[in-house]
Amino acid sequence: MTNWEYSITVKTIIAICIIIAIFGFILPHWSNNRTKNIKPTTYYLKSLNLDKEIEGNFFLGSGRISGEAYYYYYQINADKSYSLNKIKAISTGRTTVKIIETSIDGPKISITHNKWNSTYIYVFYIPINSIKENYNVSI
Repeated sequence: MTNWEYSITVKTIIAICIIIAIFGFILPHWSNNRTKNIKPTTYYLKSLNLDKEIEGNFFLGSGRISGEAYYYYYQINADKSYSLNKIKAISTGRTTVKIIETSIDGPKISITHNKWNSTYIYVFYIPINSIKENYNVSI
């Protein structure tokens, strides 16, 4: 092997090592630092009193507008006011919607917004066995 061939081989090995370092160690670490410190914002949900004859609490509704399915909910704000909100019920590329039945101290929503890649994660935490299908409410 000549000096020239040896020099090319060493340069190639060094270039491969640098590429592996960038893609294997540096980029994932840099990307994780951008996402790991994102903390969700949690709001408790306000139940709706829709009818005197209906027992229980209704805190998450769904409906369609122009064929698009949405979830509707009232969140309790820090100043104890209520805000009516809606989000698309179907997860998309940048938005994830989950409903988790769990034993909790009250229904709530956790909203995570990752500004770095413009994604949203909405997680509704609702009491176990509280999902009712084909529920008719007379308003």
